[in-house]
Amino acid sequence: MSARLAACLFVLALSACSSGPPTPAWQMSARSSLDASAIAWLEGRDAVDSAEFTRARAAVARTGQLDLIARAELHRCALRVATLVFEPCAGFDALATDATPAEQAYARYLEGRASAADVALLPQAQRAAATASRTSETCRSICRRISRTTFRPSRAFRARSANCWPPGPDTC
Repeated sequence: MSARLAACLFVLALSACSSGPPTPAWQMSARSSLDASAIAWLEGRDAVDSAEFTRARAAVARTGQLDLIARAELHRCALRVATLVFEPCAGFDALATDATPAEQAYARYLEGRASAADVALLPQAQRAAATASRTSETCRSICRRISRTTFRPSRAFRARSANCWPPGPDTC
């Protein structure tokens, strides 16, 4: 009898864990499209990147929440910066007034103009980088470390970062 009771309690406990609301379809669609867009960008498949990002943005836009659209645009800008493509983030800039203060701070961080107040709003992972010394010696040290790695950039990476790769004295 106690085995049946234990099994019954186990089933009830499992059902209680899964009683949360399901993830909305738009959120799953947007996440998978953003991920596919990022992968396509990193592989140099610009047409796929554009199509997937358009799909993700449309899924988020159906919510009517402009701050979420701004976040999707910021995600795209962060990917560009992470791959050393420094270009204006026009998609986010158009929605910046609707973004949260933390997202506005992150956008300024990506542009390299974050203030001390902005640093406090950044995600933990970016706070350390934002507060690091930005002296030219630090930059040269970072560039030397990068140039010593066995990193072999792809053709698409080299094409997108022609002004920044390989790191040398004039890139810092």
